[in-house]
Amino acid sequence: MTKVSVGTRIGVVRALIGASALVGLVVAGVAAPAEAARAKPKAVVTISVRAAADRGTTVTVSGKVKSSTTRKVIGKAKVAVQYRVPGGKWRTLATVKSTKAGKFSVKTVLAETREFRAKVLSTKKYRAGVSKVKTTTARVVVVPQSLAAAPATPDVLDVGGNVTVTGSASPGLIGTPVHLQVQSGQEWGTIASATVAPDASFAIGAAVNTAGRGQQLRVYAPGDAANGIGDATAPAGAVTVYMWYPVWAVGEITSDYAASGTEMLNGTPYEESLTFCGSERCNRGGVTGSATYNLDRKCTTFRASPGIRTSASSTNGSVRLRVWREDSEVPLKGNTGTYYAPGHVEVPVDNVLRFAITLDQVPGHEGALGNLVLGTPQVRCAFDPTTP
Repeated sequence: MTKVSVGTRIGVVRALIGASALVGLVVAGVAAPAEAARAKPKAVVTISVRAAADRGTTVTVSGKVKSSTTRKVIGKAKVAVQYRVPGGKWRTLATVKSTKAGKFSVKTVLAETREFRAKVLSTKKYRAGVSKVKTTTARVVVVPQSLAAAPATPDVLDVGGNVTVTGSASPGLIGTPVHLQVQSGQEWGTIASATVAPDASFAIGAAVNTAGRGQQLRVYAPGDAANGIGDATAPAGAVTVYMWYPVWAVGEITSDYAASGTEMLNGTPYEESLTFCGSERCNRGGVTGSATYNLDRKCTTFRASPGIRTSASSTNGSVRLRVWREDSEVPLKGNTGTYYAPGHVEVPVDNVLRFAITLDQVPGHEGALGNLVLGTPQVRCAFDPTTP
């Protein structure tokens, strides 16, 4: 065995100690940069923006950048101000640099409700930072609109006839629909629509299918509240609408006839007809059947065709129709009908209508008895007498 002197042993120990120290220094030298990186401060960014604003107005997103360690402001920091619709993808509105005071701001027009944030990019001096998200709600400002309409023309017509309403609208309604409406009780019903032209004018034509006196019309523009366009209305006058009704449907006071539906006169069908002198007393000839009606001043005209039923066994004799307005008999033309040639009358009426029908028969030819017909007797009224 080789003997080692004390001096040698001391040298080895010193060498080992030196090597350990060197290794420690090397390790320390490697770890230092990583620890230095971990020690780099973070950029802390905060922003502020209005919680709500009118759509279409300008809002400002402003903020400040500070160090996470010293809390001192960071100047010349590159800041990306971003936005998105709630839940959407982030987009960069603008990239700016903070001032010496660490401040920044960006203006934008608010087209819709948006979320904003600011993102500071990393540098050698500090790590990147992102602000909290702030939301600005876009308020919709509804701008009032206006309409002007001329009275409907014509203002008197029969059911199914057309009326026309023209007018103009405020510029905000250009390209939007307008509706012609008629009032029924407390409700308004649309009968036709049109679109406001580029010059802000409109013209609406419509058929009116309900009889009535003084029916109120209006033009209504619903607007588009979601896009800030208010609604508007304009009166369009009133119209009186007439319809022909069976005479037996209107305010009967007295009568001496039978409603017999469709009858044939000279081979032609007449709907909703009346049959007179169907009783034995008509065998005497010259007997008159009559009826009286209260028209309540809502009807203007009475029309009917007197004649002898096609199925009658005799072709001789004639039927004569007489009409009274109130207490005055109205001179008539075409009021006499025969088997081969039914008559036809159309006469103005007022409040009370009374008419009578008489058979002038030829003795020995009583086949016309019980076959006196008033073909399709009607009154033209501006109300529906069949509705309570």
